[in-house]
Amino acid sequence: MIICSAVTDLRFGDCAKGKVVYNLAKNYDIVLRHCGSQNAGHTIFHNNIKHVTHIIPTGIFWNKTSIIGPQCMLNVPALFDEIKELEKLNIDVVSNLKIDYRAHIITDKHLKEDSNEIRIGTTRRGVGQCATDKFARIGTRAEDIPLLKQFLIDCTDYFYSQTQDEKTILCEGAQGYYLTIDSKYYPYVTSADVTLGSVIASGIPPQSIKSIYGVAKAYDTYVGTRKFQPTGAIFNKIADCGHEYGATTGRRRQCNWLNLDELIQAALVSGTTHIIINKIDVLELVGVYKLIHNKDIKEFSSIQDFKDFITHQIKTAFTNRQFSYPETIFSDNPYTI
Repeated sequence: MIICSAVTDLRFGDCAKGKVVYNLAKNYDIVLRHCGSQNAGHTIFHNNIKHVTHIIPTGIFWNKTSIIGPQCMLNVPALFDEIKELEKLNIDVVSNLKIDYRAHIITDKHLKEDSNEIRIGTTRRGVGQCATDKFARIGTRAEDIPLLKQFLIDCTDYFYSQTQDEKTILCEGAQGYYLTIDSKYYPYVTSADVTLGSVIASGIPPQSIKSIYGVAKAYDTYVGTRKFQPTGAIFNKIADCGHEYGATTGRRRQCNWLNLDELIQAALVSGTTHIIINKIDVLELVGVYKLIHNKDIKEFSSIQDFKDFITHQIKTAFTNRQFSYPETIFSDNPYTI
């Protein structure tokens, strides 16, 4: 029997999913990275020390079975570099890390091809090029790499090998809803499905998914060449207060007010049972509380009014569609939910 929860980003990534997964993972048997690649960067604080993971699931910090799923793409040297960094912390990676044999490999060729990309503003980690080979059916998979043999599993077989045993699985997403390959913002997207569809494609039946944690921030950020940040010093102030730099590339993120309409749409489509809105403290630092609703900018006199409005709009949107509305949680702490 499988009991599953999933953590997914409702915006453009960079919404502190890593923190959420880290705080939940200790309660699960398995953490499954169900999408993404080393272009992701999940920031967590373990024993009060900051760490950034890229492809290895966050469950590794809790000595949990940590699986890189079949929808993921990875570069072998980068994977072993990440393993070495974690082993310096006395974390037992080798005993707990598993890789589905179907995960695709980012090769040196892919990295070279991506090294001068400027049109989309990618992380230049070879993800698009790897995806191209995958769908052309000429790609290299984890099963083709001898160095990975000790880690290889078939997720489906692994999950169902002992059908009488209850397995609790936490699915860790990457990037965000509006960066998935079929997003309305195409072509300014990632090169894979990073929605909850990749959970099912990893061997998790839909009926076993009991909780879905949708993650956002109190404001929006985006990294890439698409024009995203409006004119105004306030947005640079938000970026400075929020330390808005990419965990993987170090690039400064563009900032804007939270688009509540888009957040609600993503939450509805994703079937969220909990919505976690991080970095409330950043807006408190800048002292301005605004968001986008019905395509207009709405301003509030206090952070409490800001939070109350968001909660009400989410509840209304869900109940109008006869859905159970999610619990909305506002976080002002980089360490905990």
